[in-house]
Amino acid sequence: MSQIVVELPAHHKGLADALMAASKALSAAERGTTLGRSVDMVAVEDVAGERAAALELAFLEQFLRCLDVDAKRVMIGGRLHARVGRYPGSYPGFPGVAVVERSLYRPLGERNAPTVDPVALRAGLVQGNWLPGAARAMAHRLTVGTSREAEAMSKLEKRLPYSHASFEKIGHAVGAAVVAERADIEQVLIDTATVPEGTQSVAIALDRSSMAFEEPRKRPRGRPRKDAPKRPISRVYRMAWSGTVTFNDGDGKVLDTIHYGREPTFGHMLAETLVSDVLAIRSRHPGLPIVILCDGAHELWNLLEPLLEGVDDVTSTLDYWHLIEKLAAAARVMDGESKKTVARWKAALLNRTAAADNILAELRATGLEHVQVGKDRPVHEAITYIDNHADRMRYRHNRRRGLPIGSGPVEANAKSLYIVRMKRPGARWKYGTADHVLQLRAHALTGRFADAVSMALPKPVAVRRAS
Repeated sequence: MSQIVVELPAHHKGLADALMAASKALSAAERGTTLGRSVDMVAVEDVAGERAAALELAFLEQFLRCLDVDAKRVMIGGRLHARVGRYPGSYPGFPGVAVVERSLYRPLGERNAPTVDPVALRAGLVQGNWLPGAARAMAHRLTVGTSREAEAMSKLEKRLPYSHASFEKIGHAVGAAVVAERADIEQVLIDTATVPEGTQSVAIALDRSSMAFEEPRKRPRGRPRKDAPKRPISRVYRMAWSGTVTFNDGDGKVLDTIHYGREPTFGHMLAETLVSDVLAIRSRHPGLPIVILCDGAHELWNLLEPLLEGVDDVTSTLDYWHLIEKLAAAARVMDGESKKTVARWKAALLNRTAAADNILAELRATGLEHVQVGKDRPVHEAITYIDNHADRMRYRHNRRRGLPIGSGPVEANAKSLYIVRMKRPGARWKYGTADHVLQLRAHALTGRFADAVSMALPKPVAVRRAS
């Protein structure tokens, strides 16, 4: 059998050994294909993955050794550090844990100061030893599912072979870094955001969605029973925040959406972020109309409208479909031809400026305002809804200008953020850590996860030998 000779530097011996092992494994697999026999392809893929992981691990170990600085004194961030000794370090990455011997240092003259790893500093490692690419991937998996689901997926794929506790730890560490730099990250992302071609308006929307939180519960009076929990907690639902900035074409159809999410106490912060981002877009595209789209909750309008007061070409529009939902319930009380009535109202709202006032008069003339259906009074609720928001029912005006009339993107955002990820059966969240996953998932939905994380991860630091 003919041979291929590959020359490698002597210090790449680990890489050569891994390559030879992969060749031997391939030869063994090839012998099983003779005489037309069937093969277990999954087993072959497993072997290929193991050999590839070993080769990748050898590559990483050799490169990390190059980042070691072995000297009596080094300069880090303008401070002199003295060598403490040489010890093996573990660096988890995609294929597994790379083990490399390196020197550790301590600030000169500080006996009890923490030691410093030059490999971690020069490579910008996460939590002092996790390779950043692997940490980013682990955090992304936490935006898709739980840490146990991430662990199961990793076992199946034979990549990132770590426990669910590691996924939890590293995912939240990355999320915490993104939250800590949130204002700066969002500013950079919106300043560099590309406005889709054909954009004729930009819409801003705010909504709320419930999710379960873990809160401490007071102990009952008296001596606790023997099996009483040491930290009693309650699972309570709080209303978290969902927001979107949407780019629309000349027909009011969505071209692209930026997704946002915040914990329950951060409503004002999210409103300010949404408005700031929209105004940043407007500054680069003067004359772009702005549309505020929300449902009938007054708190949403009270957060957004004051922040845009005095800004040119801003149109507040009540979500068309929430109004139709209210009117459909009222029509079912009025007569047996509710579908025809609703169709007539829809056409009027889309084509007549005074439609809302006419429908309001029609509802009041029925005399059915106090008729109850279960615990609801549909006609009364429809009347109240129009009374409160008639000046925001500008559907004919919006259609003539090609502006959107529905808050569908923010409704979808609430589902994607909360129902799909945060409201799993039995789930409950702690304040603070919930925000980590919310921010990461919002960036992932927008398609800017990698950019956001790269700005939040530790920056590489130079470590130089002291003269």
